[in-house]
Amino acid sequence: MEGGYTNDPVDRGGATNKGILQRVYDIYRKAEGLRPADVRHILKIKVEEIYRGAYWLEGDCDRLPWPVSLVHFDACVKTGVTQAARFSQRSVGAEPDGRIGPKTLEAVRSLVTREAPLAVAERLVSRREPFYRRLAQVDPSQKRFLQGCLNRVEKLKTTSGIA
Repeated sequence: MEGGYTNDPVDRGGATNKGILQRVYDIYRKAEGLRPADVRHILKIKVEEIYRGAYWLEGDCDRLPWPVSLVHFDACVKTGVTQAARFSQRSVGAEPDGRIGPKTLEAVRSLVTREAPLAVAERLVSRREPFYRRLAQVDPSQKRFLQGCLNRVEKLKTTSGIA
């Protein structure tokens, strides 16, 4: 769902291309022993590597059932791994410490046995709209991004089969 290059001075993320923030790209390149480079020139293969390492694996998406994993992954990309973990933890009744660990995984498994995985994914998605609305309320400069965030949530519902 990510677009091309943007560098809106009001956007807290800063320069971004294909959903990869410049600061995330800098961390990735440093870990690879490379000098910083402009994210606007990022290669598709590098985007995929960053998504896999910095979001999918770092967010423990690989340990969650489908489509919970998809919804959690999207939150990792859009709000960061820690905030995404808190969404997931609150959704399943686990302590929201910002890290998917054994207790959270057990809470997810337990809930998935009582409800369909799709229902659990819907719980996660439902946390996002109030979060974005609160961000826009707390920081009025972010109101201009609210509709785009809400549109993304609706598209995620359709993509995951929730809607």
